[in-house]
Amino acid sequence: MTTPLHLDPREDLHYGMGFYLDRTGGTAILEGYDAGTSFMTWHLIEAETTITVASNTSEGAWQVAQAVSAELDKRAPA
Repeated sequence: MTTPLHLDPREDLHYGMGFYLDRTGGTAILEGYDAGTSFMTWHLIEAETTITVASNTSEGAWQVAQAVSAELDKRAPA
């Protein structure tokens, strides 16, 4: 599920079977929303750490998720 099968050039992400993978292959990303819920999860593979932002509204997770993503990008190896 974490083997890159497709590159999304707009996001610089690879797509596995069900997960987005960052360009280094070190993070698996899952996101979704429906009426009344939204979430985004990052699993840092080497660190064996999972971060999840969840909301009980369709739009509620995205602002916090953007902040988490920006912080993870700062910490990513160049």
